[in-house]
Amino acid sequence: MKRSTLLAALLLGALLSSFMATLRTAQTVHAQPANQLVYVGDSLTEGFGATTQAQAYAYLTGALTGQSVNVQAQYGVTAVFTASEMAGETGPVVPTSSARVIIELGTNDVQAILDGTETLADFAAAYRQILSLVHHSALKAQIICIGPWQDGSNQWGDAAWITNFIAAYCPGKSMPLDDLYANASYHGPAGRSTWLGTADYFHPNDAGHAAIAQRLVALIA
Repeated sequence: MKRSTLLAALLLGALLSSFMATLRTAQTVHAQPANQLVYVGDSLTEGFGATTQAQAYAYLTGALTGQSVNVQAQYGVTAVFTASEMAGETGPVVPTSSARVIIELGTNDVQAILDGTETLADFAAAYRQILSLVHHSALKAQIICIGPWQDGSNQWGDAAWITNFIAAYCPGKSMPLDDLYANASYHGPAGRSTWLGTADYFHPNDAGHAAIAQRLVALIA
């Protein structure tokens, strides 16, 4: 074999090897265990208000059901923001082999609507888009939708509207939180030290997170 041909063959082999390694890495990223709970949410799902990570509802639910946890959550995000970020992804927005995806969004949309920076129509379009993107990323996944951590009786009824919208359009089971939010024992006290900093009164405390987890476990069982 000529030297140039040998070098070309070696180069092709190296490129092929590199490509296969990249492919295996991608498959590893997206082929998550089937017994994993995948969450998409905001600060509630991130675990704000819980004293420790283990006491946050997402992680507590995993422990109670014996499943691992994959949390994709960020403080302050709305469904509108999340839909925009997901639409910009070039690959799946959740692991393709997800068995269950829990979507917890809407809390910050209520505030955005009250502030005038978002409309109910904006939320509805964004939420439908999220549901579609999640479904097409993980075709066999059970989707569970959690309503906003908000007072369902605010003066314009936006939180209640969002709760009802989620219940109507979720392709799987839906779970309201407005009754839990209304329970004063699930809030505060503000100023407590937690694993994510100083707690406020708005986010659920340990008892609130536990109540959310117990309700979610009943849907998963």
